[in-house]
Amino acid sequence: MTPQERLFQATQQLAVAQSKVDSAKKADDAASDTLYTLTGAAALAATKLAFDTTAQAAAIAAEPIASEALAAAGVAEATATGVLTAASADLAAAGVAAGFAAASIWIPFVGEAAIASAAAWVAEATVTEAAAAAAEAITSAALVAATAAQAAAVAAVAACAANIATSTAANTIAIAAVSAATVAKTATAQSLSDTQSDESVAQIEYNEALAGCPDCPSQEQFLR
Repeated sequence: MTPQERLFQATQQLAVAQSKVDSAKKADDAASDTLYTLTGAAALAATKLAFDTTAQAAAIAAEPIASEALAAAGVAEATATGVLTAASADLAAAGVAAGFAAASIWIPFVGEAAIASAAAWVAEATVTEAAAAAAEAITSAALVAATAAQAAAVAAVAACAANIATSTAANTIAIAAVSAATVAKTATAQSLSDTQSDESVAQIEYNEALAGCPDCPSQEQFLR
């Protein structure tokens, strides 16, 4: 092989090696960008999973409290209803007593005293029933609110479970994607290293070929 032929061949090989380095560099840069993006996405997925896990723990802790509050509200409502029923019965009894007292008006002194006593009883029973009715209305409203709160707590536990399932799946996918991107980045980095080594070898061969043919054109002149 003449010095000119050797230089021509070395020039071609160096050009090919440099082109491969450029391609490998672009691929490695793209792999780096992908890995960076997926790493950020994985961090967000992990944060979301941690948030959902905390929310689920809070919801699970709140649900028994809501259930206990509902049970207490049920007892309070039942008690208030019982008190109202008793107060209504007492008022009814006071009304009957007032009727009997009115019938005894013809008995001197006794009739008047009975009427006064019965009237006082009716007045007291009326106030008691009104208070019992107000209390029952409050406990009834509290029972409705506690029922809604307990239903919301149960729904929150279910929603958190669904969120955990979704965020767990997303986190798993993100971890797998980062793993794959890391493998790809390792491969492109190795490819870049290999092509750079090939370029170095081609550059040495070119330099030697050029030195052996001082009158030959350079690589730039060959590639014009």
